[in-house]
Amino acid sequence: MQKFTIYLTWLTTLFTLSFISTAYSAMPGDDIVQLNANFNDKATGSTLATGGATLGEPTMLFNLNTLIIEDTPGENFLRVENDGSSTDARRIQWEFENNQEITDGEVTFSFEFTPSAWDRYSFTFKEQGGNSRTFLDIRYGINGMFFGTDAAGNISLTNNSYVIGATQNINITFDMDTGTSQLFINDEEVFTGREHGIDDRGIGRFSIGYSNSSNNNSFDLDNLSVITTKPLPLILEADFEDKVLGNAIGTGGAQLGEPIFVDNQLITEIIARGSNNNQALLLQNSEISSSKIARWEFLNNDEITEGIIEIELNMFFEQLDNYQVLIREASASSSSFSNIIFTISGAILISDADSSTGVLGFYEDNQLHHLRMSFDLDNGIYTVWFDDAILVEDKPHGVMNGRGIGSILTGFLNNATIDASLTIDNLKVGIISDPDVIFCDGFD
Repeated sequence: MQKFTIYLTWLTTLFTLSFISTAYSAMPGDDIVQLNANFNDKATGSTLATGGATLGEPTMLFNLNTLIIEDTPGENFLRVENDGSSTDARRIQWEFENNQEITDGEVTFSFEFTPSAWDRYSFTFKEQGGNSRTFLDIRYGINGMFFGTDAAGNISLTNNSYVIGATQNINITFDMDTGTSQLFINDEEVFTGREHGIDDRGIGRFSIGYSNSSNNNSFDLDNLSVITTKPLPLILEADFEDKVLGNAIGTGGAQLGEPIFVDNQLITEIIARGSNNNQALLLQNSEISSSKIARWEFLNNDEITEGIIEIELNMFFEQLDNYQVLIREASASSSSFSNIIFTISGAILISDADSSTGVLGFYEDNQLHHLRMSFDLDNGIYTVWFDDAILVEDKPHGVMNGRGIGSILTGFLNNATIDASLTIDNLKVGIISDPDVIFCDGFD
């Protein structure tokens, strides 16, 4: 054990980076298109109808003139003009299918806006069925500038000038979980991380048009889309922040962010990483014999048999050696959904019940790596990324016995050297939030 303590002191000094709790902290989400209006399905020369999101149309026009114009064959855009019959604010109102109001996850609005002149254009974001909560209000002025407000007050903007006749590619994201928003135009930041001050309702309405006393100059609108992204429900999360430094990891299972089993020959310890003292789990091999693993299973002993399951973790190898990450069924290890092998030569190999690969990539010692896997269990295929590079894509896993994914094994091959060490952190398993995803108890 003395050698292990000396090793820890040396490795902690060597590795001064934070062992990631930010860059890879979020699981991929399930993207849902709430609205898509590119006007290419509309007849050139026609006016816009109000059939709602299902038809890629608004719900109200408020006396604004609209015209579908062909840009290039098969590509249309919408031209909007105030008819001048009132000096009041007038905006086209867009809503989501089934009058939805988005209260969690992220909501991203993107569209192309082209002003024909300096004028008092505007777009706003409100709750469904009302106008009392302003998540964001952007107003253009006749001086070539625009400004923003929300429920919390005025917003400090950068890059907030606009050019007559120049298309602005606008991208706005609301994080409903953190209560923040951001705006980018032509990939330039206008503001980010803004707390909008609303916590009792969600977004259900988007309006674009004119504020009070406009000069009625037209604008063009195209490629309007609204996409919501909800975090994947997690059935395993182990970040080790609640563990006691210096202790071995427990075996309380997913509910405690722990494995259910650790080999006796596998030494474990909770250690601190980097200047912010982020905690991680260190695994160390203690003898040369059979493979040594820590076995992780999911909440409620779930075994995922259908749908999409995403797995990710951060890895730091103290030396080039023989490591493994195995994907198996619950409570057993006969179903080889994937075997990801890191060899002493620095090579990465992958095998499964279907086939084996040659060298797919390389890993480095003393460097942070990120491993991500996505299994499409309906189609029997999976994709693996290592540091965002694809190692295999849509590879058949070959498991045909009716079992699903229910465990992850992390550790060492039987030929790993004594004192070979691997640090892992932010182990997460998420599933697509789809009611058709079916679970079975791995112990049945």
